[in-house]
Amino acid sequence: MTSYTKRNNPSTNTIDEGKASYYGFKFVGRKTASGEIFTDYLYTCAHKTLPFGTLLKITNIENGEAVIVKVNDRGPFIRGRVVDLSIKAAKDLNIMQMGVAKVTVEMIDQEYSQVGNVQDMEKVVIEDRYAYVRRDNQGILDMLYQKIFENTSELNTFAPDSSPNTEKM
Repeated sequence: MTSYTKRNNPSTNTIDEGKASYYGFKFVGRKTASGEIFTDYLYTCAHKTLPFGTLLKITNIENGEAVIVKVNDRGPFIRGRVVDLSIKAAKDLNIMQMGVAKVTVEMIDQEYSQVGNVQDMEKVVIEDRYAYVRRDNQGILDMLYQKIFENTSELNTFAPDSSPNTEKM
């Protein structure tokens, strides 16, 4: 069960930093290592070791653009690269022209985060990780904020001391 805490500054969840590249159009329609069919319009990536289905925040260090992607393939197989991105993710990160960019790879909340461009999302602190939820998904946002509010209220409720020390010296 996930617990919710309100923190202003969760610890960094960066797991890798290096170069990101993207799959070319020739891979569209082919099966990925997870068995999914690669498409150019979804937010997906290849990572060497992380389990399929893991959600990652990828940030282009040069321009600050960021996306949330789902691991559905293995790779990259070129030395120095940490992730291969789908075409959609690469476009949003503005790396199509150069082909490669320096990025950070960050673990995020797996239960509530959604794939997409971070500009279109609300960032919510859950435990020691951020969840990224699309702003148009009000139901999930309301539920998360309610859980955070309930947890914060419980933390800020003080029970009166039931056995005050009334002895006189």
